Amino acid sequence: MSQLVYAPDNTAHNITDLWRDRRVVLIFLRQLGCRFCHNFVNKLKADDFVGRCKKHDVHVVCVSLGSVEQAAAWMKLMSWTGELYVDTSTDGNVTALNQSGSKPYSSFKLSRGLDELRLNDARASEFSQSIEHMDLKQIINKDDYSDADSGEVQIWPGDVFQIGGAFVVGPGNVCDYAFRSLHAGDDPSLSDLYKFATRTSGEGGDHEIVFESTKVRSEP
Repeated sequence: MSQLVYAPDNTAHNITDLWRDRRVVLIFLRQLGCRFCHNFVNKLKADDFVGRCKKHDVHVVCVSLGSVEQAAAWMKLMSWTGELYVDTSTDGNVTALNQSGSKPYSSFKLSRGLDELRLNDARASEFSQSIEHMDLKQIINKDDYSDADSGEVQIWPGDVFQIGGAFVVGPGNVCDYAFRSLHAGDDPSLSDLYKFATRTSGEGGDHEIVFESTKVRSEP
């Protein structure tokens, strides 16, 4: 089944084509305005994750929800050197409560729901407040969200209920690593991502190692 995602230059791609002929670290962001995703991308940048993977001919690809225009602005705002594609089926033109969910996210069995937001979780709330906020006005139009004091449902640049994850896929129909976030802010280990993506130990001389089975993140 064809599931299209769009690059910031508005070119359409079947999502499976992203890893058909190459090895890819595939990272599903919640949405372009997500502060948790912003924090995780900053960790990738601080680790020079894209550059380190490139040395092993591994490509780092982010997939998010939103519009092509938001994607182009996000790439510039974040100084992201990896790739970004967006599923425009949830681009902020409808309210979050009316979203039906993203097909690419659903096909990777990524969680979606109110519980995953951990709205009543004190630790999650504290962590959320500790993360530096993105200037959302730089990536979405002022008219795209309502005043919180008005009581209206806020419109997001994507699907507020969607949770992300990370995978190591390709070339072809191969998946060597799967991490499905259990809640917003639940990020994969960069060490694990790098090891499985590059088939190296990640230590010392980065000697090659062979993994006998796929690593899958399972719920406790």
